[in-house]
Amino acid sequence: MKNYRGIFKRGNVYWIRYTDPTGKVVRETARTTNINEAIKLLAKRKSEVADGKYPERITIKNHTFKELAQRYKEWASIQRCWNKGKQYIVPILEQKFGYTVLRKINPFQVEKFIVDLIKENKKPATVNKYITVLKHMLRKAIEWNMVEENIIKRLSSIKPLKNNNKRLRYLTKEEINKLLSVCDRYLYPIVFTALNTGMRREEILSLRWNNVDLRNGYIYVEISKNGESRTIPMNDTLLSIFRKLFTERRIDTNYVFVNPLTGTRLTDIKRRVVSTFLCKFFIERQIRMHLTYFCMSPAHLHF
Repeated sequence: MKNYRGIFKRGNVYWIRYTDPTGKVVRETARTTNINEAIKLLAKRKSEVADGKYPERITIKNHTFKELAQRYKEWASIQRCWNKGKQYIVPILEQKFGYTVLRKINPFQVEKFIVDLIKENKKPATVNKYITVLKHMLRKAIEWNMVEENIIKRLSSIKPLKNNNKRLRYLTKEEINKLLSVCDRYLYPIVFTALNTGMRREEILSLRWNNVDLRNGYIYVEISKNGESRTIPMNDTLLSIFRKLFTERRIDTNYVFVNPLTGTRLTDIKRRVVSTFLCKFFIERQIRMHLTYFCMSPAHLHF
């Protein structure tokens, strides 16, 4: 997109920049996501300055956190990010900050909120989620012209807590066999791949045949979560499964794992499927097998 001097974006909203009759730089929201409207506003402001007039700037009224929460819930409810976590966190933030005027929220209030969460035995990772959602809500408030942008700068001193509540727990060989025993012919190779490679769910579901080396037994992940590529070796059992999949593959798609009904790539594997496995075979609830990671001891990689 072409860059226009004096016009920039904050979030999805355009802002304009010009100098008033005294030479002071003025930054003003155009309150629009349309570049042409922002250009017109900038031209109007420059014309007013040229005539020696002081442009009448739009002032932001006092808005409470409760108003922000209501608008945020309306916006977030149609977004992919509106998951159970946010559905639970936003009402708690609304209850905590309620009728506090947005521009009056300060680090002391937020730090006190953090202390209260810790006293409730909330773990660092959970506390960090609350603060992340709070800051995102305030960024949306800036975008919606409900508060000035300095609110984020004011809270920049609030840092995430050190996350030390990670747990590592391997599946036993018996649990692995139970899990595989209830997989159908389509799910089995996906779960087996996860168990034997440690690949993430999206890495597996987006895997293409041109990234699989059946001759040398390697899987090539082009872009991982951290932005780097990596090569993953396959053991003999996994390699034989992939060779069988290749001989039975659909010729109208390059994806390894496809929807058997539509022929399109799989986009997700419902969590309730895995939860059924866990409940049916009484595998400990502390193992969160959402097909994001599978934990298996290195001693069980060949079985």
